[in-house]
Amino acid sequence: MLLSLFRMRPEPLADYGRTGSSEIRRRETNQSLSGLEPGGDTHGPRTRSAPTWSPRPLDRWLEISKGEQLTSDPHDTQDRPSVAVVGTGAIGAYIASRLLQAGIVATLCARSPRERIVVQHPDGETTLGPVLTDPAAITEPVRWAIVTTKATDKAGIGPWLDALAGPETTVVVAQNGVEQDEAVPSLPSLPSRATVLPALVYVSAERLDDETVRHHGFDKLVVPDGELGVAFSALFEGTPVSVERVSDFRTAAWRKLLANVANSPLTTVLDCRLGVIQQSPELEALASDLMAEAVAVARAEGAELGEDDVAATIAAVKTFPADGSSSMRSDRNAGRPLEHEALTGVVVRRGLARGIPVPLNQAMLRLLRAIDQQRLDNVRG
Repeated sequence: MLLSLFRMRPEPLADYGRTGSSEIRRRETNQSLSGLEPGGDTHGPRTRSAPTWSPRPLDRWLEISKGEQLTSDPHDTQDRPSVAVVGTGAIGAYIASRLLQAGIVATLCARSPRERIVVQHPDGETTLGPVLTDPAAITEPVRWAIVTTKATDKAGIGPWLDALAGPETTVVVAQNGVEQDEAVPSLPSLPSRATVLPALVYVSAERLDDETVRHHGFDKLVVPDGELGVAFSALFEGTPVSVERVSDFRTAAWRKLLANVANSPLTTVLDCRLGVIQQSPELEALASDLMAEAVAVARAEGAELGEDDVAATIAAVKTFPADGSSSMRSDRNAGRPLEHEALTGVVVRRGLARGIPVPLNQAMLRLLRAIDQQRLDNVRG
């Protein structure tokens, strides 16, 4: 039985019926927006005219189930769609906590067993748990399987999706990079009966320890427009989450990647926070040049980006807290695998394939690979 708590004001005790007991509270906090990780694009994704994107079917098109009406009462869970979150890092815990505010108690799936995860929002705390670690514990498919693992963990999510996916399941891929709708379908273990919906996450959150996640700010998800996008948006009704639906998801994904191909490698290679980049004209110029190379590749890939997007991203980064960092730097310092192949790597691979020179991103990729190799060497002892 899942136990999930959300603190709200006033402080009644509430029974979640068949989903388990839950104490619901909210408290005011004076927590400052710090430790920001890239992804909080303050100028936001902009919708441009383009053909409507449709989700990639793994077997066939699925009809969206009708009548999934969400009410504002978080105690009424009888008609809620079933949701599982695969990966309980900062983003997975954040999404599960916001779903709880909509009355949806998500099944948490991960490798490491935990009885609880506390998510510290600027407006209160949410306690989730326990975390399931064995796919065999899943007894029936879910309507929504939200994948929030790092792009480096493709093999690990396969068994979960084998257990979670059914005839009406949509797999939402909330990962960094521009290959969200390709990463999961490439898994040989993925059931061929699900539909994939890619998602971009504009959230500043970090994992403080195994049981604590701090959400610093930003509450935005971006998905392709269409029936699946509308249905996914409905999951978060009544919560602070803004789900933006865009007709040109390719452009939106490449635009978000611009900040990642600059901030992530620079903070990781230099082991510094964003303030170092913000205060250095040389590093700002390097960040701009890294983004410019990515824009050239993005345009060749069909994304509608230009120099104005580089300037807008640089301006947005300047507004981030100086003590902000990147998830890649956090991974380096924690001894976890880096996502460099999904960020800098995709710019280099696709650029070289199209004959587009990307020397700065190539150099960054070599440095990041060397850092990741050092991690592997340390593990092997």
